[in-house]
Amino acid sequence: QTLLDAADNQINEAAAYDASFLDLVTTQVGNRNLTAKECLGFALEIALEKRRAQVPDISLRLARILNAEDQMIPLFGVNFPRTRIEEWSRQESLPEPIQVHQEFIEKDNELGAAYAGNVHSIPVRAVGKKQLNVMQARTAIDSKKTVEQTDTEIRAYIATLPSSDKYVLAGLKNIMQYAGGQFNDNAGPTFATVWGYIEQFSDQEMKQNLRDSMIRMLAVIGKENPCSTGIIERLIEVPTAIDLSLPQKIDEEEVLRELAQMAGNVNEHFEENYAFDCTGARAAAGDDEESPARIAVEATISDLKRDMFLEKARIELVMLRNIDSNYVMTTADKVFPKGAIL
Repeated sequence: QTLLDAADNQINEAAAYDASFLDLVTTQVGNRNLTAKECLGFALEIALEKRRAQVPDISLRLARILNAEDQMIPLFGVNFPRTRIEEWSRQESLPEPIQVHQEFIEKDNELGAAYAGNVHSIPVRAVGKKQLNVMQARTAIDSKKTVEQTDTEIRAYIATLPSSDKYVLAGLKNIMQYAGGQFNDNAGPTFATVWGYIEQFSDQEMKQNLRDSMIRMLAVIGKENPCSTGIIERLIEVPTAIDLSLPQKIDEEEVLRELAQMAGNVNEHFEENYAFDCTGARAAAGDDEESPARIAVEATISDLKRDMFLEKARIELVMLRNIDSNYVMTTADKVFPKGAIL
């Protein structure tokens, strides 16, 4: 709020002066002297980290005072295109938490073969925990269901349908077979959480779409007869791609593509904006790009590019979209390994 107030004061004062006022006059905030744009940029950083609901308002304030020259906005030390700030100001393309859909396959691993269910439960819980937690948090106390209520209500609902897949009741039976078990065998709480979340919707169209998705998933469970962990995974998937307010998922391949494109963009940005600063070192090393001296220079430059790439990956994927930091950094290292020359 201190940053927003400081920016407002400078903007109000600027009305009596020329356009350069906002780029020259600063206010001391803590140990920094900040222009109005810098105050709003700093406030936007805080909002992105801790108060996402304020991102559109702060983005709008910032967008209103940008000059034609302000095409890149530095946030967290990374340049963001002006168009992105403007999108956020219109509540478009806001950064949302996202989960990576990872396929964990144990091959030639005796432990993995003997305890496949337990091994599989680790990524399943990691991927689905956030979505399940959101559903739990959004369901009012009086709308929450027990496993027994869920079983009874879904059976009653199935009875109202003109017809249903023969595997639907088999899927329901499979779920109840694991309800009340211990540890990874207990699919009951997930079953009840998802159904309670569906039934509390006042939007009848959304509720119907989610009910239909649950019936389809019961048929899948009945046909495939997965283990308890597989059942839990499938139940968590019921609202996916229907209720877009829930954290959505992204495939590993898409993360790789995004990171590869990001590395390319960082390289292009570096060569366009900083290559001139490297001309002396490149010239001193000679024109032969295969010579040890030139390779050493390019390696140093590539290290700078890699640092920029890793920081951009951290901001874009870890902080803004809440993808697991270890996963992002490991994948980024595959895209742009240390020592590689870009």
